Amino acid sequence: TMSPKPGMAQSSYSRLLAIQTSIDVENFIRDDLMQIAARAIDLAGINGAGTTEPLGVMNQSGVGTLVYGTNGAVPTWANAVQYETTQATNNADFGRLAFLTTPGMRGKLKTTLKSTVAGADWIWSASQEINGYPAFATNQVPANLTKGTSTTVAHGIIFGNWQELLIGEWGGALDMLVDPYTAANQNMIKLYAYANVDVAVRHPLSFVVSKDALIA
Repeated sequence: TMSPKPGMAQSSYSRLLAIQTSIDVENFIRDDLMQIAARAIDLAGINGAGTTEPLGVMNQSGVGTLVYGTNGAVPTWANAVQYETTQATNNADFGRLAFLTTPGMRGKLKTTLKSTVAGADWIWSASQEINGYPAFATNQVPANLTKGTSTTVAHGIIFGNWQELLIGEWGGALDMLVDPYTAANQNMIKLYAYANVDVAVRHPLSFVVSKDALIA
């Protein structure tokens, strides 16, 4: 069951800017607020805590897990393959399967060989894949997790069928409110963006989550 979780972003601009510029200032700021809202929705879907915001994939109960160790560890090629194996064991190795992790982990895996055999490829290939599956990086995945003695340095990795991540929106994707009154004595116009969104993972075992991958 999904229920709307409200979120709001705001900005303001001067009336002088509105009359001096050759661009449409209101639409320019609307675009900025839309980008902010989109990033907030992505963050909620990936790592939302589920209190006053949606519950993201990384914090869902019942997802598959791949644990690197008591204090975490740097991923190996065997680990990369294990995501696929765990997914298949959970009867969920289908759909839009892809990896998602942090920019730091992407850099590490792009410089980590699959093996010491001459001619071995990198774990994260030049074709932007891991084990034949698309791989992506974003700052929305946390890189400051703690596992044992690895304090605030562990990275998250998610592998799964992203079709199973459902995002519900209420009242339109984004509602905008222009307020020319509140800050009128400062010669300013305020612009607010409202979003009512929730996230649901239809089948938790469609994802395998790690919270203790290290880059060093």
